[in-house]
Amino acid sequence: MSSPIFVCSLKHWKRMPERPCFSIRLCYNRKRTEGERMEPEAEIIRAQLFALRDEAYRAFHSALMPTVPPETVIGVRVPALRRLAKQLAGTAQAEVFLQALPHGYYEENNLHAFLIELIRDYDRALAETEAFLPYINNWATCDCFCPKVFAKHKKELLVPIRRWLDSGSHFEYRENL
Repeated sequence: MSSPIFVCSLKHWKRMPERPCFSIRLCYNRKRTEGERMEPEAEIIRAQLFALRDEAYRAFHSALMPTVPPETVIGVRVPALRRLAKQLAGTAQAEVFLQALPHGYYEENNLHAFLIELIRDYDRALAETEAFLPYINNWATCDCFCPKVFAKHKKELLVPIRRWLDSGSHFEYRENL
């Protein structure tokens, strides 16, 4: 069984979307199965992403990524995603989102990567990276993902890098280059 984590569940979201009230509950870390509904916190983050949508950028950016189906691109610019990641970093909402793999949209994957980049604890950043790497399916997410804490732990990082290079996954290999 996975170790328990504290997760924040939203109440009164429909009544007060600008200031939701939170309650804490105990949850076990696990992956979503196909067709299972997302946690309300992850759905709220998805709604925030759709609020930042730029249709012209979506059309342009979709054409640059042949491995990503266009219907899975929302059209959020990277600076807006980074700002959202900074707002969410360290919150219970971000913790729920990080556990909500796989994500359905390209921007959700990028936001996931940007949230991992902001983790300051090496072991936690490594664990989150290990969990996330199998879901990277395009060059854009791969190339923008570089956890800052890894720069201070280069020698320790050599073991996982060798493992990732041997994984056979194109994007895990690219991430390590």
